[in-house]
Amino acid sequence: FSTLAALHSLANLIRKMEDFDGALSLYQRVLSSKEKILGKTHPSTLDTIMSIGMAYTYSNQYDKVEGLYRQTLETCERVLGKDHKDTMKCAENLIVVYGRWAEKEKMREMVKRYPFMLDDYEY
Repeated sequence: FSTLAALHSLANLIRKMEDFDGALSLYQRVLSSKEKILGKTHPSTLDTIMSIGMAYTYSNQYDKVEGLYRQTLETCERVLGKDHKDTMKCAENLIVVYGRWAEKEKMREMVKRYPFMLDDYEY
């Protein structure tokens, strides 16, 4: 498992260097291994999926990110609970995506579900 954590960290670094294709490729390898070893709903697996979403967001691949975050948010809510920090982070990521797209109605919907974010985002 420590090897997967190191590879995930390396993918984060590659993403920060704006090599999104390289980061996505490595994230996908890590995700495949985590799903086999830990399962699809393990918090570490979900974290990798959120990292993939961040890479999609930073590389302006919005067509891929909304569905990914919505599915991950549903899984986080079911497995971790609505108040878990990872669930809230996923909700925040989705709100950020909606903000970048100027999807005001979708942002309002998310802020209603997660009112703790009300002060952080103008919509």
